[in-house]
Amino acid sequence: MRLRFFVGVLVAVGLVAISGIGVNAYINEDVYLVNKNVGIAVSPVKSERYKMIPGGEYDGRFRVRQTGHETSEIMITLAPLSALRDYETETDRTRIKNWTTFDIEGCDVHKVEDGNAYLMMRSKEECFVNYHIKVPRDAVGGSQNAAILVRSLARNDVGAQKDESALRYQYQFAYSLLSDVDAPGATYDGKVLKNNVPSILLDPPLGVDSLIENTGTLDFTAFYSVTMIEWLREREVYANSWDALAMADGKVDQEDAWKEAPVLGLFWVTQEVRVLDETSSVTKLVLIIPIWLILIIVGVILLLIWAIVIKVRGHKKKRS
Repeated sequence: MRLRFFVGVLVAVGLVAISGIGVNAYINEDVYLVNKNVGIAVSPVKSERYKMIPGGEYDGRFRVRQTGHETSEIMITLAPLSALRDYETETDRTRIKNWTTFDIEGCDVHKVEDGNAYLMMRSKEECFVNYHIKVPRDAVGGSQNAAILVRSLARNDVGAQKDESALRYQYQFAYSLLSDVDAPGATYDGKVLKNNVPSILLDPPLGVDSLIENTGTLDFTAFYSVTMIEWLREREVYANSWDALAMADGKVDQEDAWKEAPVLGLFWVTQEVRVLDETSSVTKLVLIIPIWLILIIVGVILLLIWAIVIKVRGHKKKRS
């Protein structure tokens, strides 16, 4: 009884001592398309998701704007867009790159080489990239994705490099070209591999993570929600929901965290992940406790045990 009272007082003192400490960290994940330092802007940043059929032809366009203060050389090129999102890896899901051609409208193209267009853009100048997709008649069903990259070349590379592989670029924007081919082989399938809510944390933030896999041939959107409720007051302290694109043959790792979580507290945390018709929901009581407080509590318990042992030994000596 005395031990329980002493530990309760110790925890209460700890809460009072740290009540003024908080974490105020904010991450702005918005994509700013107009930035003086970057110098180029792309709008919009992705296409509608085309519903294609074998043998069909499709057209689209997007705007490129030079937002810097000086004339710069821009290179526009096609690239594969796989689940790795590295604009280099080609898979069965990136064949649309080979089905697509593009031309530039409104700007002076001074060179076209190996399918890449090079143009000089003055400050505030705008042009349009028009693209044309011709789907083969034998195309297999499933998602097909590519990217049209807009690259601002480094100043000392303008007109100076003959070897394209040595060409460097300062900034890059990607216009995502997304599509689904309606043909045999198009399937939706996916699963939740991990839905992790911790049980104990030694310091904030209070975070969760998950991992899903798209095992089909069509892209789909996964939905997430996180809620955190303070155990003592039974009030909601954090809630968030979002969605993420799960590309075919790929995995999606997502994390979320309450940045302003205190360094000591007890919370009910629920994370829900929805993949197609499957919903995974995990709820846990999570304790945030600093390591120094754990050491103090363990030390007090050891001292009490030592005191009890000494007292028992004293009683035995008196009896003997």
